[in-house]
Amino acid sequence: MYATPTWAGLRFRSAVRLALGISLGLLGMVPHLLDLSWDQTIPYIVAGSLVVIALVSVVVLTLLREGFTRHAWAEVAPSIFIVVLVAVMCVPLWVTSGALGPWSGDVLVIGFVIYYLAELRGVVKSHPTLYAGLAISGIVVIISLAMADVEAEAQNRRITNAGDAMLWALAQVFRSGVLVDVKPITPAGAVLGFVVILTSVFFAAVLFSAITAWAVRQGASRDRQASAGEAVRESVLAALREAGVIEADPEPEVGTPRLWIDIDWIAGTRRGKWWFARHATAAEVLALLETAPDIREVPGVIAVVHGTADREWDIESTDSIQVEVASDVAAWMLEHARPGDVVVTGRRGLVDDLADAGIEVQAPGALMERLAGQDRATP
Repeated sequence: MYATPTWAGLRFRSAVRLALGISLGLLGMVPHLLDLSWDQTIPYIVAGSLVVIALVSVVVLTLLREGFTRHAWAEVAPSIFIVVLVAVMCVPLWVTSGALGPWSGDVLVIGFVIYYLAELRGVVKSHPTLYAGLAISGIVVIISLAMADVEAEAQNRRITNAGDAMLWALAQVFRSGVLVDVKPITPAGAVLGFVVILTSVFFAAVLFSAITAWAVRQGASRDRQASAGEAVRESVLAALREAGVIEADPEPEVGTPRLWIDIDWIAGTRRGKWWFARHATAAEVLALLETAPDIREVPGVIAVVHGTADREWDIESTDSIQVEVASDVAAWMLEHARPGDVVVTGRRGLVDDLADAGIEVQAPGALMERLAGQDRATP
């Protein structure tokens, strides 16, 4: 199974930690919403403890893999924060029934909101509008569940369940609070309500930003239509050249056949493809290629790896292998490969396009087996 570069590494690890953190929050909040007795909450406590162990394991595994660097510590800081917060707030709450006072639950809810926003940023890295939408939705859901819990114990309460709390929160977000006859009346509910109102202020900015982005995309679409018209013009000129109406372009000179290796695809199918960053896995594949005797004897070997202009690469071309970095590996290889070359890749769409262009394609199975053998032989 191929893992795309956008999900390999940091993004996937953030998604795993976020799922564990959300599970931990739900396991801690549901028993309070259902007013379960101590005996009934024991399964939730056990499940929550297992989630905490899994989250700590993920943190340790990340630090071991990344070498305890500053970036690794920054990556796992939200998870360490929420584990410590749960230990400080929940353990005394379970043992002494609220030793830290009536505000411990509210502090825990705000902590989960901070954790959610931090980990979500690692999952949704390049879509600010999507991040803002998910952040606002998550805050509304978390605060609504917490508000339903704190308001349920008050006299003359108007919010009696999670549905009422969600209705009030949505009314604040969409600026239609006058249409809803529910509101928090407890001090803790007022604090949580202030967080919802503060979130609603950002909702309008997100909405207008999304509309602006849509207008910009419409303008870009018109530009693409103009480019399509240029492509039609080139097609007409090509037909006229073929018919002999206008002079044909000279045939390009055919150079030495080259061997193209799709390093990104091979790295995306290796062990640990989801957990490790793509550039690190690609570097390991290249290191194995450079030591392969049959690869060193082939002239014109070009290894294509995934990367962007703003990412620093410590991978350099060698005497036997030329390294090329491309943000879109498939498009780059299709553009630069020519008839007579051999391309080693497993991308189905790229294989069909290369075959249509008359370029030979080889499956990477045999190459991957040799690399796997070298990897096992490496002490």
